[in-house]
Amino acid sequence: MRDPRLGIAYSLDEAIAVSGFGLRLGLDATVPLGDRDAFATERSFVVMPNVTFRLQRGAWTLGAELGARLRQAVDFAGVELGNQGFVALGVAGAVLPNWLTLSAEVFGLPPLSENRGSAASPGVTNVRLFPAEWLLGAHSSLGSHGPWTLTVAAGSGIPLSSETRESSNGPQTSYFTGMTTPDFRSLLVVRFAPQERASSIR
Repeated sequence: MRDPRLGIAYSLDEAIAVSGFGLRLGLDATVPLGDRDAFATERSFVVMPNVTFRLQRGAWTLGAELGARLRQAVDFAGVELGNQGFVALGVAGAVLPNWLTLSAEVFGLPPLSENRGSAASPGVTNVRLFPAEWLLGAHSSLGSHGPWTLTVAAGSGIPLSSETRESSNGPQTSYFTGMTTPDFRSLLVVRFAPQERASSIR
């Protein structure tokens, strides 16, 4: 069992009233009730404020999200995992309306605190844990405005995490994908969202 998540969000679309532009404010939180032995829980509550932007022009849609993950720091294997920012940027374009839409997105968790843990080697002078990924996707409504949507996507990690070690030639910095970032990710999503039919009263 993983930590349950609670969330609340408020849309400012009607207040802004700009065609094709959307803005949403959100606040999510996870409750530390997951299985600790399976590494499926946090040490404390995690509070995640966020803001989401969306801009649509013709066949193109641009989206972005900024936020933070505020938590009690955990020291694990020489790395301290603490407060993190959250940034995501995506773009999608309809190639064949209702048949094929292509998308690309990048997202990451930049650190907001020092990542060098107490168990780190004395030769390690700096540790930066920056999980980040890219993802390409193809989406189809199967040629109609019906309730079914099919998505296929794949991507991998971006090597933005780093470690600096002292050597005989001076400090040496290496870059890698880092902990919590997969080498490869693939997604297959089948979505069914029935639409309400408009009715009239006579």
